[in-house]
Amino acid sequence: MNVQNSLDVARDAHAVNTALSASTAIDALDALDDDDAHSSSSPGKKTTLGVITSVRDDMRRRRATTSGARVGNELARACARASSAPLRGAAPHDFVRRRRGRWIERHATIMAGDELDELIAFTSDKTQAVRAQALEIVQGLTGGDDGCEKLRTKTNELVPKLLNAIGREGVESKYAATALVNLTHDPWVITEVVNKGAVERAMDGIRDGDGAPVNLLLSLLANVTTAESGVHVICQEGKALEGFYVSKLIQLLTTGKPEEEYDHAASVLTNITRDPIGRRVFLDPKRGLLASVIPFMSQANELRRERVAAALRNCCMDDIQRQALLNYVGANGGDGEHEVVRALLRPISGKTVGAELSDHVRQACAEAIFALAKDSAGREVLGKLDAPRLLRDGYELEEHAETCAALVACGELFMKHDMVPADLQEGLNNPQACEVLDDDEGMVMGPGFGGGFINTVD
Repeated sequence: MNVQNSLDVARDAHAVNTALSASTAIDALDALDDDDAHSSSSPGKKTTLGVITSVRDDMRRRRATTSGARVGNELARACARASSAPLRGAAPHDFVRRRRGRWIERHATIMAGDELDELIAFTSDKTQAVRAQALEIVQGLTGGDDGCEKLRTKTNELVPKLLNAIGREGVESKYAATALVNLTHDPWVITEVVNKGAVERAMDGIRDGDGAPVNLLLSLLANVTTAESGVHVICQEGKALEGFYVSKLIQLLTTGKPEEEYDHAASVLTNITRDPIGRRVFLDPKRGLLASVIPFMSQANELRRERVAAALRNCCMDDIQRQALLNYVGANGGDGEHEVVRALLRPISGKTVGAELSDHVRQACAEAIFALAKDSAGREVLGKLDAPRLLRDGYELEEHAETCAALVACGELFMKHDMVPADLQEGLNNPQACEVLDDDEGMVMGPGFGGGFINTVD
């Protein structure tokens, strides 16, 4: 959007009245002036700089006599100028930064509570241009800690408006979804967002496909499912359609195109398997969800491999659901027996061709095998698959400390239960743990291996 078009849009925004004070608008223009002076050299940029300077000086001359409505219109023009800067794409689990970062940061610092209330009110204005401009400013404010903290106090009023906006066509839905992704780093905000129907709205948006981009909606779901309340809602616990949302997400993971837009459906899967209801839904044989995700363990997409490995690891930690993994038989019948355990052993078996390069995948697999080895049924399956020999080969090549620790723990269990062939026992009684030097040159060594559940937040 060029400067003239932005001004035209602002002139049509008749519903804008006393949104912010004149001094706020002038300060915003000062910041824009400063940004453009340091970052632009093209004729178009120089034109923008000239318009900013002209409007700012004119506003200063008229500030003492300008009516409230005129001040609001000047603000609309200033906001329209700010909207000409493109936005960076949203990264799940991380703040979405705005190119005009200094303007937004300064704007958030000087914005008072009453001004926030007016800004939030404009997000549901009758005029589309006003709504879009207000939502863009809200999105910009969520790009930093100060802005998020200020908006946190207005969650009750803001969240319903953002949820309504994610179903609209055009840029409004993108701005609203990005703001929600940024705000849901706060556990308290997650509770509020879930209670106001964020999971249902996001799933409806994914189904309809005419609102916010699907990658933003999946990022929102990945954030809210870091909380127990979000997991229970997305699993539809106790409802007639229990598990429908989860089935839909895994279907999107396997069939959605382009692939990268649907990667974070795997993040949601990892998060829900931290909770018993999520593991029960995921491992229900009637749904066939396990069969859909096992192939991702050997595919090129590293994020999907990591998330699926973590989900399988979480399921192995569950004494009740562990048997479902051991009993799983793939589509090939006898050839697919113990397919899950084979998939977990493959990345840590010392393969040099097609070796698993992700430390996260290898660590999750090693911890999953350790959990299986604590159970007699699990040890029986691992013995059939020659796990002691495979893990010995993998340990010889392993350099990642946490993975080494888990492999050492597995070896100790195998030795304790007489599962190690005589030709492998030499050297296993005193295994050497991996050592890693940190920045202070202190030594960190295994086992250092916990038994808790993994989620997607580092």
